Amino acid sequence: MDFSIWDVAKRAGVSKSTVSRVLNGNAVGQASYQKVMDAVKEMGYRPNYMARGLRGNSSNVIGVLSLGGMMFRTPHCAPVLRELQMCCSSRGMTCFWYMMTMIILMALTRPNI
Repeated sequence: MDFSIWDVAKRAGVSKSTVSRVLNGNAVGQASYQKVMDAVKEMGYRPNYMARGLRGNSSNVIGVLSLGGMMFRTPHCAPVLRELQMCCSSRGMTCFWYMMTMIILMALTRPNI
Protein backbone atom coordinates (compact mmCIF):
# COMPACT_ATOMS: atom_id res chain seq x y z
CA MET A 1 0.00 0.00 0.00
CA ASP A 2 1.25 3.47 -0.84
CA PHE A 3 1.16 6.06 1.91
CA SER A 4 1.26 9.83 1.55
CA ILE A 5 2.93 12.30 3.88
CA TRP A 6 -0.57 13.01 5.20
CA ASP A 7 -0.70 9.40 6.43
CA VAL A 8 2.76 9.68 7.98
CA ALA A 9 1.76 12.95 9.69
CA LYS A 10 -1.37 11.38 11.13
CA ARG A 11 0.55 8.34 12.42
CA ALA A 12 3.31 10.52 13.92
CA GLY A 13 0.89 13.06 15.40
CA VAL A 14 2.55 15.99 13.64
CA SER A 15 1.65 18.31 10.77
CA LYS A 16 2.21 17.53 7.10
CA SER A 17 4.68 20.43 7.01
CA THR A 18 6.75 18.83 9.76
CA VAL A 19 6.89 15.55 7.83
CA SER A 20 7.93 17.45 4.72
CA ARG A 21 10.67 19.27 6.63
CA VAL A 22 12.03 16.02 8.05
CA LEU A 23 12.00 14.23 4.68
CA ASN A 24 13.69 17.18 2.96
CA GLY A 25 16.41 17.46 5.62
CA ASN A 26 15.26 20.77 7.07
CA ALA A 27 15.53 21.67 10.76
CA VAL A 28 12.90 20.35 13.17
CA GLY A 29 12.95 19.52 16.86
CA GLN A 30 14.47 16.19 17.90
CA ALA A 31 11.18 14.86 19.27
CA SER A 32 9.30 15.65 16.06
CA TYR A 33 12.11 14.21 13.97
CA GLN A 34 12.02 10.97 15.91
CA LYS A 35 8.23 10.68 15.69
CA VAL A 36 8.30 11.16 11.92
CA MET A 37 11.17 8.74 11.36
CA ASP A 38 9.48 6.11 13.55
CA ALA A 39 6.26 6.47 11.55
CA VAL A 40 8.18 6.32 8.23
CA LYS A 41 9.92 3.11 9.31
CA GLU A 42 6.76 1.57 10.78
CA MET A 43 4.72 2.25 7.65
CA GLY A 44 7.45 1.49 5.14
CA TYR A 45 6.87 4.91 3.62
CA ARG A 46 8.81 5.78 0.48
CA PRO A 47 8.49 9.15 -1.26
CA ASN A 48 6.59 9.16 -4.55
CA TYR A 49 9.08 10.88 -6.84
CA MET A 50 6.60 11.11 -9.70
CA ALA A 51 4.14 13.04 -7.51
CA ARG A 52 6.98 15.19 -6.20
CA GLY A 53 7.96 16.02 -9.79
CA LEU A 54 4.42 17.07 -10.66
CA ARG A 55 4.35 19.37 -7.66
CA GLY A 56 7.80 20.88 -8.13
CA ASN A 57 9.77 21.95 -11.13
CA SER A 58 12.00 18.89 -11.45
CA SER A 59 11.02 15.25 -11.58
CA ASN A 60 14.22 13.33 -10.81
CA VAL A 61 13.07 10.85 -13.44
CA ILE A 62 15.13 9.70 -16.40
CA GLY A 63 13.41 7.89 -19.24
CA VAL A 64 15.06 5.78 -21.90
CA LEU A 65 13.04 5.50 -25.08
CA SER A 66 13.75 2.81 -27.61
CA LEU A 67 12.28 2.78 -31.08
CA GLY A 68 12.52 -0.98 -31.20
CA GLY A 69 13.51 -4.02 -29.19
CA MET A 70 16.96 -4.36 -30.72
CA MET A 71 18.38 -1.63 -28.49
CA PHE A 72 17.70 -3.71 -25.39
CA ARG A 73 19.23 -6.85 -26.92
CA THR A 74 22.59 -5.44 -27.96
CA PRO A 75 25.48 -6.61 -25.76
CA HIS A 76 26.74 -3.06 -25.17
CA CYS A 77 23.40 -1.63 -24.12
CA ALA A 78 22.60 -3.82 -21.11
CA PRO A 79 25.65 -2.81 -19.01
CA VAL A 80 25.05 0.87 -19.80
CA LEU A 81 21.39 0.65 -18.78
CA ARG A 82 22.29 -1.29 -15.62
CA GLU A 83 24.82 1.38 -14.64
CA LEU A 84 22.31 4.14 -15.40
CA GLN A 85 19.76 2.39 -13.17
CA MET A 86 22.27 2.03 -10.32
CA CYS A 87 23.40 5.66 -10.58
CA CYS A 88 19.82 6.91 -10.60
CA SER A 89 18.86 4.70 -7.67
CA SER A 90 21.85 5.82 -5.56
CA ARG A 91 20.79 9.45 -6.08
CA GLY A 92 17.12 8.92 -5.26
CA MET A 93 16.10 9.17 -8.89
CA THR A 94 13.85 6.95 -10.93
CA CYS A 95 14.84 5.46 -14.26
CA PHE A 96 12.45 3.72 -16.63
CA TRP A 97 12.64 2.16 -20.06
CA TYR A 98 9.97 2.27 -22.70
CA MET A 99 9.97 0.51 -26.04
CA MET A 100 7.72 2.00 -28.68
CA THR A 101 5.96 -0.48 -30.93
CA MET A 102 5.51 -0.07 -34.65
CA ILE A 103 1.83 0.77 -34.15
CA ILE A 104 2.69 3.71 -31.89
CA LEU A 105 5.43 4.84 -34.29
CA MET A 106 2.99 4.74 -37.21
CA ALA A 107 0.41 6.70 -35.21
CA LEU A 108 2.96 9.35 -34.35
CA THR A 109 4.22 9.74 -37.89
CA ARG A 110 0.87 9.32 -39.64
CA PRO A 111 -1.85 10.96 -37.53
CA ASN A 112 -4.57 10.06 -40.08
CA ILE A 113 -4.33 6.31 -39.39
